[in-house]
Order: sequence, then structure tokens, then C-alpha cells
Amino acid sequence: MTCPPARLDAAVTAVRAAIARVASVAITPDEVNRAARRLIGVRAAALRTRMAVADALVRDEADGLPMLAYRRVPAARATSAAPTRASAAGTRR
Repeated sequence: MTCPPARLDAAVTAVRAAIARVASVAITPDEVNRAARRLIGVRAAALRTRMAVADALVRDEADGLPMLAYRRVPAARATSAAPTRASAAGTRR
């Protein structure tokens, strides 16, 4: 998210209000599934080119991960509603 410096305070207020809304209502399993599918789609789109795949292989090698680890969905993406809601609640001030 970007905004001009003059509108920064309003943007921060809007983001905090959105996070507060998410934290105050239950996140449905359907919403979690939809978000997971979107993340997987974004990851697939990011790996469209051979250069992107080569980069993922190099990063996995540098991190000591097994060959083709980039194809697996990271544990951070395999989430459920409870941790997501708790995380959103923890970001409120």
C-alpha cells in the first residue's frame, strides 16, 4: 500500500480500522480456503518463467532446503482461521 505523505495518517487509521474489523468477527473456513487458493495462485504465477524457477532453486539451495522444496506450500501459508484471527488481534494498538 502506498500513499502520499500528506495522507499517511488517514491511511494508517484506515488500515487499523480494517484490521480491527477482521479481528472482531470470526473468519470462516471458506474465507481461509479462498485466501489459501489465492496465495497458491500467486505463487504459481510468480514461477511462470524459467528464471523465476531457477531463482527459487538457488534460494532453496542457499537455505539448505531439499531439491524442489519451492514446490511445496510453506507452513506459513497452510493456515487456519484461529491463528489468523489471533494475529490480526495482536496487531491492534
